[in-house]
Amino acid sequence: MAARVGLLLRTLPLLLWGGLDAQLAQRVGQELRREAEAFLEKYGYLNEQVPQSPTSSLRFSKAIREFQWVSQLPISGVLDPATLRQMMRPRCGVADTNSQAPWTERVSALFAGHQTKMRRKKRFARQDLTIQRSVTDT
Repeated sequence: MAARVGLLLRTLPLLLWGGLDAQLAQRVGQELRREAEAFLEKYGYLNEQVPQSPTSSLRFSKAIREFQWVSQLPISGVLDPATLRQMMRPRCGVADTNSQAPWTERVSALFAGHQTKMRRKKRFARQDLTIQRSVTDT
């Protein structure tokens, strides 16, 4: 995958500057999306590959946002060069299922209008604390 995505990344500037014809640009874009979908499915961001539809586009964008958040990239939901570079980096092959829990908690709290919960709370404050020193202590 890294070699194919590397080749596609090298053609990306040509796409942006109009050096490639429209048909080739469309094929490169589709190939990039397929590779990214396979990556996101492998690491647990997408449940399954679905044919092109409006809902699959939304799911793909949500999965990209989640991957960008976990990877500490700027969150745009778009398959940009920084995201592709992060996808090309070597990995151990284990899915990021545990990394997604904070993302889900944060997003649901944001949309529900709740503040993030306090992780550490003061259980009690001791009011009657006095220090007594005796002559034998000094």
